[in-house]
Parts: sequence; structure tokens; C-alpha cells
Amino acid sequence: MSGMKIEYGLRRPPAGWVWSTEANRFDDSLVKYSGTFLPRIGARVRITHGGWGWGSVDAYFVEYGWMGVEIRVEKYPAWYKTQQKRNGEMLAQVIHIFGVEMNAIDLKREVVDLTKPPLLKVTP
Repeated sequence: MSGMKIEYGLRRPPAGWVWSTEANRFDDSLVKYSGTFLPRIGARVRITHGGWGWGSVDAYFVEYGWMGVEIRVEKYPAWYKTQQKRNGEMLAQVIHIFGVEMNAIDLKREVVDLTKPPLLKVTP
């Protein structure tokens, strides 16, 4: 996959994605994921930066060789509401978060089962 490909609203992770490692993080031919777990669509996760708090995974996305998740947040942080109002912009329906920026409530229930096809298309 080209590292310059941009896709939003994916209902499943793209075929061929890989876990990010020190060895592959600059390889633009791969779609990498930076998290330690891959949440399923509908999973409730905690965003660990920017005061976003909790949200639910709505979809997956790919930007410039990195896969992330689109999250429908439960509550917008005050700084974000102020910024959007000042700029005359609406609040986002979903925000884009990379794997390293979130935690799951219950890993047994909230992660994608990578042992079941078609999600087992992981390149070594």
C-alpha cells in the first residue's frame, strides 16, 4: 500500500496493515498501526491526550501510511468548544485518533479478534 493513501470511514482495518515497530516506522510502503491493541467498531475507549476522555470507535482511517480510528466522543473538552466557536466551525462528529493515543476499558471484549478472517491479513 502506498504511504500517501488517505481513506476515511473504513468499516474494517485495511488488508495488509502491520503493527508499528522501530524497524518499519519510516517505511511508506506499509500501513502501520501504533497501538498495543486494535479496538473493534463500537468499542468504548479512553483518549489519553487533549482532555477528550471517552468515546466509541465509529470506523478506521488511513493517513500517510498510518492507520487510526475514528471516535465519536462522549463529551467535548472546553478548549475544543472554545476553539471551534472562535473559528466559526461546527463540532466534529468524529475525531481521528492513532492507536498510541487511547486505552480500552475491557480488552477481552473491546478488541478485534485477529484470528478470524478476513482480518488475519497481516504482513510480517
